[in-house]
Amino acid sequence: METIDEILINQPNSRNALKQVCNRIQTLGAKLRIVKDDKIVAEGWDHPEFAVGINEVPEAGHCEIVHYEKSNPHPDLELSELLTAQAITAEEYDGVIEESISHEKDLNIVMFHTDEVNEEAILFANWAYRNLYQTLLPARNQLVISELSWLFNLPSSIEILCSTTAEGRLCTEVAATCINYRDYDTRQTRRSFTCQFHPELRDDLREFKESGIPSFDHLKKDDGIRLLIRILHDSLME
Repeated sequence: METIDEILINQPNSRNALKQVCNRIQTLGAKLRIVKDDKIVAEGWDHPEFAVGINEVPEAGHCEIVHYEKSNPHPDLELSELLTAQAITAEEYDGVIEESISHEKDLNIVMFHTDEVNEEAILFANWAYRNLYQTLLPARNQLVISELSWLFNLPSSIEILCSTTAEGRLCTEVAATCINYRDYDTRQTRRSFTCQFHPELRDDLREFKESGIPSFDHLKKDDGIRLLIRILHDSLME
C-alpha cells in the first residue's frame, strides 16, 4: 500500500483497483472471527490463534475423511463470499483427494494431533489470493519489474479438499488443502498438497524404520498409503 501510488503512477485504473482490493483484504482480515463449537475463539488475523487453534476434539488413530462442506451458520456475513470463492476454486481443479473420497467407500486415515488449521483462515486466504491474482493481471508488466514483484510468487488460490469425522462427528474441517500457483504467462498451474492427517502412518502409528517395511499386499490395502501415492503421482506428473 505504501508503494502502489509511486509504482503505478501512470496507471490510475490499475492503481485504484489494487488499492481497493488490498483495503478489502485488510478490513476483513482485521475483523474475521474464528468460531468453534459456537464460541468465538479468535478475532482478526493478528490473533495468535487465527491461523491455527486447538481442535475441538483431539484426534489420535483412525478417522474417516469426507468431502468438505460448510453448513453451520457464522456470525460474519462476509463468510458467504468466502465460501463462494472456495466453491469456484473447487470447480476449477479436479483433486486427487476428492476423487478418492468419491470412488472409495469409508476412506480411513490416521490422525495424530490436538490442534488444527482453522477453516475461516483458509477460506479467507483463498478469497484474498484469488482477488489479488485477478487484480494484478492488468498491471503485471509494471509490477513485475518493481519491488512488488514478490506478489507474483504468491498462490493464486487455496482449496479445502476434505474434512474428517470420528464417531459420526465432524472433527477437522481443513483436513487437507491444495495450494495452486497459476503462472501469469503460461497459464499453467502448479499444485502443492498439505495434509493435516498422516497418510504415511499405518495402524500402529509407527514409521517404517520402526515397524519394518510391510509387504506390498499390506500397503495396497492401506487407505492412507494409497492416498499418499496418488498425491505423489499427481505432483510428479506436473
